[in-house]
Amino acid sequence: MYATTVIEDHGFTPLVGFHLVESNGDGIGSSDDAYADVTSRLDLKTADDE
Repeated sequence: MYATTVIEDHGFTPLVGFHLVESNGDGIGSSDDAYADVTSRLDLKTADDE
């Protein structure tokens, strides 16, 4: 149910919405910028540079 709210409120795809909900507030490792405004994110595009 919360995933539906996240999907609608932020315009996320179902995959992004469920991924965010299942993270339970933990940071997300992703190359997708969609998460940038709602949770901490490890950018997989630059992870090798760190």
